[in-house]
Amino acid sequence: MRKLISLFIFMLIPYFSFAAEVSVEVNPPNPLKDENFQLIFKVKSPSNSTAYISFDPGFAQVLGKRSSGVSISTTIVNGRVSTVRESSYIFEMIAPKNGRLTIKDISVDIDGKKTNIPNKYINIASTRKTPRNYFLVAELSNSSPFIGEGFNVDYYLYYRYSMSIIGHEILKFPTLNNFIKRFYMPTSKVETVEKDGFMYSRKLIYSARLYPEKEGKLRIDPVKIRIQYPKNTRSGVGFFGFGMTRYETRDISSKQEEIEVRGFEGLEVPKNYSGLIGENNFRLELNRNKFMVNEAIELKLIAEGEGALEKMEAPKLLNKSELEEFDTKSNFEEINLTRARKTFEYTYLPRSAFSDPSRIYKISIFDPISKTFIEKEIPIPSIAVSGQAFNGYTNQTEKKSSSSTNTSTDPATGAQLKGILAPVTDYNTISLNWIRSLIYLIILILLGFLIEFSYGMYKSYQLPEEVRNLNYEIKQSGIDYPKLYRLLYFLKNPKKREAEDIEDIILESELSDPAKDYFSKALKVGEMTSFSDKSSAENDFHYEDKYFKELLGKIEKTLHNESIQ
Repeated sequence: MRKLISLFIFMLIPYFSFAAEVSVEVNPPNPLKDENFQLIFKVKSPSNSTAYISFDPGFAQVLGKRSSGVSISTTIVNGRVSTVRESSYIFEMIAPKNGRLTIKDISVDIDGKKTNIPNKYINIASTRKTPRNYFLVAELSNSSPFIGEGFNVDYYLYYRYSMSIIGHEILKFPTLNNFIKRFYMPTSKVETVEKDGFMYSRKLIYSARLYPEKEGKLRIDPVKIRIQYPKNTRSGVGFFGFGMTRYETRDISSKQEEIEVRGFEGLEVPKNYSGLIGENNFRLELNRNKFMVNEAIELKLIAEGEGALEKMEAPKLLNKSELEEFDTKSNFEEINLTRARKTFEYTYLPRSAFSDPSRIYKISIFDPISKTFIEKEIPIPSIAVSGQAFNGYTNQTEKKSSSSTNTSTDPATGAQLKGILAPVTDYNTISLNWIRSLIYLIILILLGFLIEFSYGMYKSYQLPEEVRNLNYEIKQSGIDYPKLYRLLYFLKNPKKREAEDIEDIILESELSDPAKDYFSKALKVGEMTSFSDKSSAENDFHYEDKYFKELLGKIEKTLHNESIQ
């Protein structure tokens, strides 16, 4: 019997020797002065006895104490059963001032065994940190790019997770001077994110890919938008006493951001540097490499990658004296937000035969990660041109020489007599020259009639009265969005009926770049003038006679071309 009791006591030794584990938590983590907060003690112990907790609350006051239930977990290790109980003891407290609160002399007593706990430090805040209802922010993918290095600027609208935004309108777009710009209007996708410790709904309002053209500090202009959101009321004035929903609008703007653009200080810039930064590739297309004299040689160079391809100039690929080079055409297209493609179309005309062996053309790009210049190789295939140059001119000197020296034959002896005689008239040559001159004259007369007819048709076409009236009214009364929209719509290319957006019509027109920028801004200002604050909009914009004259000329040309098709 004694052995059984001793064995039983021996099995209980681990149970009673288990020290209590105590953790201390604060809810909320950053309490405010004069507002209640909780000091929570979580105690793990094999004992089912109540824990007695004591501490010095510092300058805080204890308002009350309660427990919040017990959780039990049982484990079996090496045939031994171990049971642990976790209890929570909550003390309601309040601090009359802000600052650092020290909870000290903490001890937990279970079954006469005390466990001492290190001091607990709590920061009591003076003001509440609350989430903002809505705000607009410009987020940059790179705040210190190299000159010519692309980076993204995304303008996000953040609003409280519990709110709903009915719609938004962009009132002011960013100017972003000193940058090469590619703008994007994103889809209205809403996502839930955490920012500054709070949950928000986020929507991408506007996005741009920028390439800095200057070193030093450059600013990222803000975007200004107008949002509309519901404000619920329960005034009971709706049908059958139900509450009604009111909608409110607010104008918000992002902050102006700054970036520091780096140059290539300390680096030797190679002469063949293309101005492109990042991952960029090149390829050359040439269908064949054997040609005849006066047969056009056409080849394409395709550059694709992350660089600012808009400013890349056509490299000098062929440099032969036998070649006549024509103006190189280029075509730029965007692939996605970070990549683009530029195609250069070369045309050469060989004037004489030559042979050019295959070779490698080298062009440099800059790698911003390794901060080194990297040479890219473009293989240029061999080119062979055969044949003779065509000479369509007659040696007039030889003709004159032969016509001034004549020979005759002696009738008696048959010998040839040479001397300076009167020139012999070649009636066939005279007849041929006369016919050729007559043909040239007829062609000139017909060409004159054709020019006069075309000019007459062009001059006979006049601008519609609606166009002239719209221009006059805008000039007299200022920029008006509906009138300017109707006037610019006359620029629409009849071959592209699907292009209904007025911005696309402006971009696809033959207007000069300054005129395109002017009328794009005029539309935005006109919209503000017509539908919002007229005073602020009118002071920012004026009627520019030179741009409207250019516009009327392009409209006249567009309508005239459409009428004769």
